[in-house]
Amino acid sequence: MWSELNQPQEELILRGRVLLPAQRDRIVKSLREKSSFKIIDHMVILSDPAQLGRTTLNWGKAGQEIVGVRRKKGSGELATQLIPEDNPFRILIRDGKQYLIQLDDLTLGWVYEDEVVLLGPSLENPWEGIRRPGKGELIEVAPGDLNKLINTALKYVETTPYLRGGRSRQGLDCSGLIQVAFKNALDLVLPKHALDQMKLGQRVTQFEGCTGDLVFAKVIGRNIVHVGLLLTNGEKKVIHSCLSKGKVLAESPEGFLKNYKPVGYRRLIKKVR
Repeated sequence: MWSELNQPQEELILRGRVLLPAQRDRIVKSLREKSSFKIIDHMVILSDPAQLGRTTLNWGKAGQEIVGVRRKKGSGELATQLIPEDNPFRILIRDGKQYLIQLDDLTLGWVYEDEVVLLGPSLENPWEGIRRPGKGELIEVAPGDLNKLINTALKYVETTPYLRGGRSRQGLDCSGLIQVAFKNALDLVLPKHALDQMKLGQRVTQFEGCTGDLVFAKVIGRNIVHVGLLLTNGEKKVIHSCLSKGKVLAESPEGFLKNYKPVGYRRLIKKVR
């Protein structure tokens, strides 16, 4: 980042690039507290999808069956995973042999250059038309689509291990299960992380909860947000990927409550009558 001082109008013009809106906000706030100049913000936010043309170095896809996307450069901790069937990701930064990328769900993370295939910087926007549910928004689905969502989630039960950051056959974490189910069944792109998923759709009460709603909970004794998919047709179940059990489960509400304390319910799908 750099700045220009326009003295006649006593303006401080900020230019440069930051990764996140929060970083921009901190810079602007600090300068406003310490300076009497009028702050003019012309900074570019790399992670802002509205600035694709200005901030995308290249587009790419997974070059292997499963590619781990790491939270930090050079670390082993997964933020998420890539598979060849995914929409293209965009490259924001190249640092040595690693790329900082952004997926179509807006997740950020690092991959190695030999794990991916580059598609070219001039690729026509492959994210155009992607459906991402927003806060307060309910997505209309056909009656059969709701069953498809549940059946998609159920196929992972007892067969897929828990993997933090996972969203592939190699393993799923709680939010990865939800993301994969909604994408494969309804072609909806949800955020990867439970805290972000908790902002979607509309809030409902426990007593209003029905099949297809998301139930959010905290792990008892830990400040970790967990998410599961509610099934109320017939015998009530919560479908979720459980760390303590090490796999995807379909548990009764009573079994679920042994390890989790509900903190909210969200509806993303318009109720089918």
